[in-house]
Amino acid sequence: MTVGGWFVSYVGNKLADKASQRLEDPSPADMVENVKAKLPRIRALIQAAERWPIEDLNLAAWLREVKDAAYEADDVLDELEFNELHDKLFKKRKVSHFASSAVQLLQRFIMPDDHLENLKKLVRNFDEIYLDISDKEKQLKDYNTKQRSVSRETSSLIQDRLVGREQETDMIFDLLLHLADEPESSNKCGSGTSSYPSLGVLPIVGIGGVGNIALAQLIYNHERAVKHFEPRKWVYVSDNFDVKRISKELVYGESSKEQELVYESVYAHRDDISLDGILRRLKYATRNQRFLLVLDDVWDETGSAWEKLRSVLTSGAKGSMVLVTTQSPVVAKVMGTMDPIELNCLQEDDYRRLFEHCAFGDQILEEERRERLQAIGRKISEKLHGLPLAGRVLGSLLKTKLDEDHWKIILESEWWEQEYVLDNILPSLALSYEHMNANLKQCFAYCSIFPKSYKFEKDRLVEMWMAQGFLQEQESGKNEDGGHRESDI
Repeated sequence: MTVGGWFVSYVGNKLADKASQRLEDPSPADMVENVKAKLPRIRALIQAAERWPIEDLNLAAWLREVKDAAYEADDVLDELEFNELHDKLFKKRKVSHFASSAVQLLQRFIMPDDHLENLKKLVRNFDEIYLDISDKEKQLKDYNTKQRSVSRETSSLIQDRLVGREQETDMIFDLLLHLADEPESSNKCGSGTSSYPSLGVLPIVGIGGVGNIALAQLIYNHERAVKHFEPRKWVYVSDNFDVKRISKELVYGESSKEQELVYESVYAHRDDISLDGILRRLKYATRNQRFLLVLDDVWDETGSAWEKLRSVLTSGAKGSMVLVTTQSPVVAKVMGTMDPIELNCLQEDDYRRLFEHCAFGDQILEEERRERLQAIGRKISEKLHGLPLAGRVLGSLLKTKLDEDHWKIILESEWWEQEYVLDNILPSLALSYEHMNANLKQCFAYCSIFPKSYKFEKDRLVEMWMAQGFLQEQESGKNEDGGHRESDI
C-alpha cells in the first residue's frame, strides 16, 4: 500500500469513528452560525444596559451573565478564526494530493474536543439567554425610560457666580450684538459664515462640567441681552431633539400675559396640535422679532431635526440669534453659522477663586484658621484639574463642615466615591458616556484595569486596544488612526 493510500484509509477510519460518536450533535459550522446570528441582539442589549447604572439587583445579575457570555463568544470566535487562518497556512505545505484532500474533508466535520466543548457550552448559554431576552429587553426599555424622565433639566436662571469666563463673555456679546450690523450678503464672524442672514447660530462647546450651561445662563440674563433681544427663550434639548416639543416650549413657554390671552384656547388642547401646526405658530411668533433662543445640551449630530426647526426661524428680524450649548464638536459644526466658543478648564488662579467661593461663601473666619483651610483646599483643588463642576461640588461638600480634620479626610479619601459627589457630578457626565460608541466604551473601560495614577503611553495604549480587538478598521485609514483619536477624548 502506498503512503498516500494508507493515509486516506487512516483518515477514513477516523472520520467514521468521529461521525458515529457525534451523529446526533449539530455540526460545528451550524453552531458557529447559531452564535453569530444571536450575538448582534445580545450586544445591542448590553449597549442599552450601559446607558444608566442598573439598580435592580436581579436585572443587573442577569445582565452580568449576558455580558460574560458575549465576551466568551468573542473569545471562541477569535479562536476559531485563528485556527482557520492556521489551517490555510497548513494547506500551503507540500503534502500529497490525497493527504491534503483527506485532511480538508476531516476538518469539515471535526474539531479538537476542547474547542467543541467550548462551542457547545456557548450555544447552551445563548439558548438560555434567549429564553428571557424579550422580557428583559422590555424591562430594560422601561427602566431606561424612567431614568431618562429623571433628567438633569436645566433652566435659564443663574445658579451661582461665574468665575474666570470674562474673556469668553466679551467674545460672545461682541458676536451677538454686532450681528445686526453685518451686511446682508455676508454675516461673518471669525472664519465662519452664515448662509441665513437673518439668523446666527453660535455654539458653545466644552466637555461635561466645564461650564457651558453657566455661561449660557449668564449671557441669557445679562442686561445687554435683555435690552437687545425680544423675545428670549430657553429650551433644554438633551439627547432627544424633538422638534415638536421644542417648538411648543418656544411658543408657549414663559409667555407674557398678552400672549397667554392670544393662545388661551390652544393651551387646553396643545397636546393635540400637529407638527405642522406648531411650526406655523412658531414662525408667526418669531416673525420680524429680534429674538435670542438658547438650545441647551444638544447631542443630535445628524442635523436633520435642527433643519426642520431652523426653517421656521429665518423670518425673524435681522440680528436674531440661537445660542447652542453642546459637548459635541460635530453638533457645533452642523448647527453653527460661526466659529464656536470653545470652553476649556479654568486657569489655576481662577479655579482657586471659584473653589474658595464655594467652600467658604460669605462666612467670616479667623485669619489663621482660614489660611490653614486654604492650604488644604489648594491641595484638594489641584486634584480637580480646573473642572468647574467638580470645584463647585467639592467646595459645597467642604462648606458643610469648616473643620481641618474633615477637610483632611476629603483630601486623603477617594473623593469621587462620596455619595454627594456622585449625585451631583455623574448626571452631568452620564450623557457623555452614553454617546460613546460601543468600541470607545470598551477602550474607556479597559483603562480601569490599570492602577490609580498610572501614566499611559499613548502609542502603547492604542496598541493594547488593537490587540484586544477594540478598534475597528476605518474606511478612511488604519485603525491606529481611530485609536489615536479615541485616546484624545
